[in-house]
Amino acid sequence: FWMVALWAYAGYAEKRRAGQSAWGDYALALGAFAGGLMSKPMLVTLPCVLLLLDFWPLRRADLGGGEKGGVKACGRLVLEKVPFFALSAAVSWITVVAQKQVGTLSTVLSLDARLANAAVAVVRYVAKFFMPVDLAVLYPHPGTWPTEKVGFAVGFLLVLSALAIWQVKRRPWLLFGWLWFLGTLVPVSGIVQVGIQSMADRYTYVPMLGVQIALLWTLREAVTPGLRQTWAMGAALVLAVLAGRTFDQIGVWKNSITLFEHTLAKTERNYLAHNNRGTALFDAGRVDEAIAEYRKSLAVNPGYEEAANNLGHALAQQGSPREAVELYRKALQLKPELIEAHNNLGNALSDLGEVDEAITHYEFVLARKPQHADALNNYGVALAMKGRLPEAVARIEEALKLAPDKLSAHSNLGNVFALMGRHAEATREYRRALEMSPNDARTLNNLGNVYSAQGQLEEAVKHYQQAIRLESVNPEAHANLGFTLARLGRRDEALTHLRTALQQKPDYAQAKAWLDAVVAAPAAGK
Repeated sequence: FWMVALWAYAGYAEKRRAGQSAWGDYALALGAFAGGLMSKPMLVTLPCVLLLLDFWPLRRADLGGGEKGGVKACGRLVLEKVPFFALSAAVSWITVVAQKQVGTLSTVLSLDARLANAAVAVVRYVAKFFMPVDLAVLYPHPGTWPTEKVGFAVGFLLVLSALAIWQVKRRPWLLFGWLWFLGTLVPVSGIVQVGIQSMADRYTYVPMLGVQIALLWTLREAVTPGLRQTWAMGAALVLAVLAGRTFDQIGVWKNSITLFEHTLAKTERNYLAHNNRGTALFDAGRVDEAIAEYRKSLAVNPGYEEAANNLGHALAQQGSPREAVELYRKALQLKPELIEAHNNLGNALSDLGEVDEAITHYEFVLARKPQHADALNNYGVALAMKGRLPEAVARIEEALKLAPDKLSAHSNLGNVFALMGRHAEATREYRRALEMSPNDARTLNNLGNVYSAQGQLEEAVKHYQQAIRLESVNPEAHANLGFTLARLGRRDEALTHLRTALQQKPDYAQAKAWLDAVVAAPAAGK
């Protein structure tokens, strides 16, 4: 859209110069600009670039007098861009409001700190353009830069600006390219700080066009007929080097683990990268490593609520709900409206038997996000634990309307139906869960319970045995299998499985009661 707008504007300017009707080109330029703004707000600077084009290469205005100079002539060119500036103003306002609403617009840094970072970022961007090494997906903001670095950056800006102005008559493309670069960088320079980055490589694809124009037009002067082959070989070498760097960077972006490992190697005190690497490791099932990364994130920034919430979730998965509760509460102290922390805290409290408080957290989530499928599912489980079974069914069914393939919701709904004695419906839900995850030992055990409750003992035994084959350390399945075998008169096998259940879970009261009953019962034929 950016390039189409420039192309259409150039056509408009040429037709105006020739005295032809050009409003079709103008409309195309304005429409392309609108499309670009809807794609990405950083295009708000395009009207200023159009004014630069009027200066060079279109030469619709100059800095001196004459018919193309002066306040009146320049005023006409500015007036011509009013619709473009109006669109820019509207999108800028919408963007700032939206960033405030989602909490990414930072108000912590002072204006001096933001201006200093913007100056340093300019130098770093130019350096990475000419030497694209140590690239990272996130460069964390240091808060303040050393005075000497800021001084060097300001000096760099002043020297290059003075050089471009000095050469404006002889080489106007230098000032054009330099102003293109600085101007288009303004929305993403950090003067208005969005997020925690000090700079971002992804912001430069439009600004760096200005640097390229200034560089290439200057090199063009040096290309004489006798040196064309030499310059062509040099260009090929540059492309080959950049192709190699591109190939290397593609490897960095192989997956989230490699991406954030690389980022941590190239940056310092990057708490967000530690957190994100932890999440990638957690998703890969490497929970211990994930916990270590979350702890590193909190060591760098103890006030980072996402890392506290994620660490709590990982610890809960490892069977440490008490420690998880403390971390969720810490996350909520830092950010009381953190929806996922409320949901996770509800889960941990539910695991600890503190169901009433868990329910308050699920209700908090659903009051703000009624279509939160996880919270609806978890809320249903908590209601079932309180004996409110019809309400539990309603909430879990709501979750399944939002997420029909949610495995845990089908399994939980089966559990509630089983408690209500609605065996056919329970069987249906368990089978749906097993269609999605055939090797889910817990669901197989629960389905065995339903068959057992209906007196289909052989079918129950088959499902308990399958659950144990998939998960040998499974005291519930061993106990259920033992009790069912006892009902079938297979006493010795029953004793073996009940004893195994108690070995795996010594405080398993139900298994102990069943074992005592089987031991006390007379053996067959005696």
